Amino acid sequence: MIFRDVVSMGRIPTDVYREPLRSVLTVVVPVGIMMTFPVKAMLGLLSPPGIALAVAVGVVFFLFCLRIWRYALSQYSSASS
Repeated sequence: MIFRDVVSMGRIPTDVYREPLRSVLTVVVPVGIMMTFPVKAMLGLLSPPGIALAVAVGVVFFLFCLRIWRYALSQYSSASS
């Protein structure tokens, strides 16, 4: 329920929120990147540092998820055999 509410906050551009909440929505929970950065890029409102931030956050989260996936596979044992 909390994630659903946070994602619904992303329906509004993150520029309307004050700074601590805007940073949380952009960096900690990447809802701001997911929801507002594509629209800003299509409208030409996204600056080059914003694009670099989006790519960097995407790469970091991808590598983090890949590391968790590899760890989970190393700990997996089949239930049927």
